Amino acid sequence: MSSLLLQCRGLRLERPGSPLLEFPDIFVKQNSRTLLLGPSGSGKTTLLSMIAGLLEPTYGEVLLDGKDFHKMPSSVRDHIRGKRFGFIFQTLHLLPSLTLYQNIALASDMAETEIEEGRLDNLLDTLGLADKAHRKPNALSQGEQQRGAIARAVLNKPAIILADEPTSALDDENAKTVIDLIIKQAQDSGAALIISTHDTRIINQFENIIRLDSQIKEAA
Repeated sequence: MSSLLLQCRGLRLERPGSPLLEFPDIFVKQNSRTLLLGPSGSGKTTLLSMIAGLLEPTYGEVLLDGKDFHKMPSSVRDHIRGKRFGFIFQTLHLLPSLTLYQNIALASDMAETEIEEGRLDNLLDTLGLADKAHRKPNALSQGEQQRGAIARAVLNKPAIILADEPTSALDDENAKTVIDLIIKQAQDSGAALIISTHDTRIINQFENIIRLDSQIKEAA
């Protein structure tokens, strides 16, 4: 049985002038797939930011391997984030001055780790990008850029992959292609996958669905 990797308990965010956000408890096992499903404004990206230790909750805790992530010093959180998390952003954030190869390698630089021998080249080959490695993002199609972002997210074989609305702007065929790629790469890396989305087309590929459509509360 897969062991418990991540727990989010009692998370709540209060900010002056903004609605109160309360989130259900979340339990994530190794090699699992979790979908955070909800409309725009329901707090999906906020929740991902809390899970990644980038946003401090007002109440509640995020436990990574049983330890409170937000109680760790920021330098320790940064180090753990680089080594144990992979990110696929809604905006891909490929640096225009770098080649695709260099953009993917940034994940290793940020984690201050060495790239496993042959790992990056194998990823490029698997994702059909071997002949695009030395091109800059503006010379790549949107699909090629997206595959590059997936390669960057899984390069370090993270424990957890967080993806924010990866299929929201895609038609049915491309949405299926992208989600299949993300799931396959997560499986190959042995990572738990957490995706935030309002896209109901991908529900049937996830065993754990967290609905966030009623997380906005009136502040007391």
